[in-house]
This record gives sequence, structure tokens and C-alpha cells, in this order.
Amino acid sequence: MNAGISLSLGTPLMMTAAGFTNSFVSFPTLLAATFPAWIGVFGVDRPRGRRYDPAALLDTTPPGAYWYTGASPSRP
Repeated sequence: MNAGISLSLGTPLMMTAAGFTNSFVSFPTLLAATFPAWIGVFGVDRPRGRRYDPAALLDTTPPGAYWYTGASPSRP
């Protein structure tokens, strides 16, 4: 059902939108610019023994373990 909806709505959009290709190409370009930095941080931290708390990474409130205060990270 979802595939049918996607095809029936997406096909006319792809056929008529002038800027669809540019938007489609810019998305992988954005990923190519951000993923190497993300992989680099985790690639350096993992061998050094740094472990991240998955629950604390999702906590975006000020008392969270990874909340930044005054340009320096608060350490758990």
C-alpha cells in the first residue's frame, strides 16, 4: 500500500519538478560532507577506550551528561 502511494505521488513529481535532480544529488553530497567527520571522531575515540552512554546521548536537556556549558563539555 505504501509503495503504491509513493509511486503514484512520486512519479508525477519526478517528471514535472525541474529541480528534483539537483535536490536528489545534494542529499548524498551532504552525507559525504558530514559522515567522514562523524566516523573520524568515533574512529579515534574507540581505540582510545572512550565509551559513550547511549541514553545520555539522547538526553538534550541541560542536566544531561553531554550538555555543553561555557564552550567546555561537562564530563559524566
